[in-house]
Amino acid sequence: MTTERGTPSGSTVSPQQVALTDTPPGATTRVRFRSGLLLGLSGAALGLVTTPFLAVAGFLAGGWSGIGGPPLLVALHAACTSAFGWSEPIDVQQAYGRPLLFVLVALLLGLGTWWRHVPSGGRAARVARWCVALGFTLGALGNVTDYWLGFRFSAALWSVGFGVLTVPGLMMMTVGSSMLGVSMLRARVTAGAVALSLTFPAAALDGAVGLHYLPAAPLFALCLAWLVVFATALKDRASS
Repeated sequence: MTTERGTPSGSTVSPQQVALTDTPPGATTRVRFRSGLLLGLSGAALGLVTTPFLAVAGFLAGGWSGIGGPPLLVALHAACTSAFGWSEPIDVQQAYGRPLLFVLVALLLGLGTWWRHVPSGGRAARVARWCVALGFTLGALGNVTDYWLGFRFSAALWSVGFGVLTVPGLMMMTVGSSMLGVSMLRARVTAGAVALSLTFPAAALDGAVGLHYLPAAPLFALCLAWLVVFATALKDRASS
């Protein structure tokens, strides 16, 4: 004969076993949700730190430092040159480009976690989410061909990966994020919705007068927007 929990009658159950069997069903879900958002948040934070350095390295490697550039990039160039003594911009470009693979993967996983716990919205919102997810995926693959394989084996591989994977991925990320933000604003005005809706214009402005380098300029705007989204979601979950 067994009890309702499946334990033979007359046997004893330790307090640890009771604690395990009495764990609320939603506890694991909450832990996964929080972990996924924290991963996305850490990726966005790393992206905000690394993209300016990547832009400066690309600025140097492209030979633009002698002909001027956007004021922000020129100031960063002067600060980094004096502080770090960078003499080989290609090496610096590779060093700060490779961590973007973690940034993109972390953002993709954070998006997946956020996606599963937030109402999907209408058709436009669902299309926008898939657009962002595909953009992050293409961007991650492009990072591998650019900074991991292209720098090591072939400049042609870098060129193909950049044109076929990185650039389309960046476009899908920024356009999709702005579309998603606009669709969210129609339902409710939140900090995350506003940040996402401004992703595309922020990326364009950053590219014109800020970091002025691909993929750094749009990724900086994307990381900033999704940092707000993930942080807001964590705050809302903690207060609920």
